[in-house]
Amino acid sequence: MDPVGTPDYALGNMSKLDKELADAVATSEENAPTSERPVAAPAPAPSPAASKQKKLQNVGLLAALLVMGGGILALVLTSFKQSAVYSKGVDELVAEKDKPATTKMKPGEAAG
Repeated sequence: MDPVGTPDYALGNMSKLDKELADAVATSEENAPTSERPVAAPAPAPSPAASKQKKLQNVGLLAALLVMGGGILALVLTSFKQSAVYSKGVDELVAEKDKPATTKMKPGEAAG
């Protein structure tokens, strides 16, 4: 046994396996066709007209997104004003006591 605890016969088999793998790699390299290593060709540079068109498309997309965002923001800020009121103070409820109640009021803390 070696210091790690691996039996001696296992080490002999492993070194044999390493030699077999090295022989297989050497054989495959000998049988490989001899040719130059392929080199990837660089991508052609885009034409100035295509680059300009791409920039205009990006600006158009940005403008459309800004218009949509502004529309959503305007909708949220204008249509939810009354819906955003969570609670009313006692003074507001007393001032509106003559109006017919359309919602149920629960006693609780008054906003103030």
